[in-house]
Amino acid sequence: MTDATAQYNGLQVQVTRRDAQRYAWQVSYTFSKAMSSATAWGNALTQNTPAISLDPNDAHADWSLSPFDIRHKLAVNATVHIPGDSLTGPAAWFARGWEASGILTAYSGLPLTVQLGTNRSNDGNSDAPDRPDLKPGASANPVIGSVDQWYDPTAFVFPAAGRYGNVGRNTIIGPGLFTLDASFVKSFNPRQAHALTLRIECFNLTNRANFGLPNPIAFQADGTYSASAGVIQTLTTPARQIQLGLRYSF
Repeated sequence: MTDATAQYNGLQVQVTRRDAQRYAWQVSYTFSKAMSSATAWGNALTQNTPAISLDPNDAHADWSLSPFDIRHKLAVNATVHIPGDSLTGPAAWFARGWEASGILTAYSGLPLTVQLGTNRSNDGNSDAPDRPDLKPGASANPVIGSVDQWYDPTAFVFPAAGRYGNVGRNTIIGPGLFTLDASFVKSFNPRQAHALTLRIECFNLTNRANFGLPNPIAFQADGTYSASAGVIQTLTTPARQIQLGLRYSF
C-alpha cells in the first residue's frame, strides 16, 4: 500500500522595512504543525523515521507528527550601508563604501521515532519498524539534551514477543538549529565605469555546533538497552568559515 494522509497548519508572519539610502531588514516567523500517517517510501528521503508503516492495516497507528515538522522557524536578514560617504582624502579609501549584511536562522528540532531495530512483533517485516512500549509514568519525549545521550532510553520497555509496542511514531524532538551568516563589502571606484569590490563573508559566524539527529535504536536484539541509544554523531552545519573575495568590474 502506498496511500497515506497528511495535513499542515501554519501561521506565517513577515515584517519588512526598506530604506533605500541606509538599511533594509526583514523578519519572517512560522509557527506550524505537520501531521502524517506516512512520509516516503525509502530512507533516502527521511532518516528520522522508519520508511515502512508499523501496520499497513492500521494507518491510525502511525498518525503522528510528520518527520518534516518544524514547530518554530525564524529567519532575520538585514543590510546596512555603513556611514562614511562624506569622507574625503586618504580616509575615504578605508571608510567609504562599506556595506554589512547578515542572515540569522533559528528553528526547533525535527521529530524522530524511537525503534527496536528488530522484528519483535514477528510480523515478517524485514524493515523492522517496530517500536517499544512506554514505561508507566514516563514521557514519550524523554529528552536529556546531551550529545552522548539525547534521550533517555530507559523511558521505554522492550515489548513482549508477537505484539507491537505502544509508543507512537515521531514522539522525540531532536536538536534545533541556530546559525548566523554575515558579509562585509567594500566598494572602490578607481576610475569611471570601473569598480573594485572586496568581500569578507562569514558562515556560521558564532561557530555554533548544530547537531544532527540521535541514534533512534534504543534496544539490542536481546532486549537490553543499546549503548549507542540517543548518541549524536553528526552535525547539520559546518564549523565557522571565512572567505575573502576581490572582484574588478569594467
